[in-house]
Amino acid sequence: MNDIISSGELTKRALRAAGGIAGGIVLTILGALPLVFAAAAGGILGILGIGALASKDPGDVFPGAVCLGAGILGILAKLPLLGGLAGKALVLGALALLGMGIWNGVKFILGLKSRSRAAGE
Repeated sequence: MNDIISSGELTKRALRAAGGIAGGIVLTILGALPLVFAAAAGGILGILGIGALASKDPGDVFPGAVCLGAGILGILAKLPLLGGLAGKALVLGALALLGMGIWNGVKFILGLKSRSRAAGE
């Protein structure tokens, strides 16, 4: 791993790390909310996701889809009929986002170290 990582790539990794960790925390909180608050928060997340999906920027598609999915899962997790399955999906989504955020954070730190080693030579 002697290659110097570009600043653009480091920025992407940092944003993915922050977004993944924040998204995992939001999903965890969303799963712990009572029905009324979970429905309101899920609705807001869904609207934000639809807004991001409607954007012309291709970089907004994935975060918009994740946000829309989180909003839908947040609402479905509180319904008695689908609550068990949607609740498990919500927990898995939170763990996946946290894992993705941590992984990208590690890659970001390693990229910074490779740049600092290259600058010292």
